[in-house]
Amino acid sequence: MAKYLDPRADVTFKKVFGEHKNLLIGFLNALLPLDEGGRIESVEYLPPKLTRSDVKP
Repeated sequence: MAKYLDPRADVTFKKVFGEHKNLLIGFLNALLPLDEGGRIESVEYLPPKLTRSDVKP
């Protein structure tokens, strides 16, 4: 078994950034080329919206 979770895996990404908004804000501000006045200060999580056509049998 791996000692650490793979940060590229969707479940790991959601676990880390879904529970720690401050980490997501820091990550986005470091990754995106934003001016000082345009930096991200808060985030809002929205529930995923699935339709019947999104679900494959």
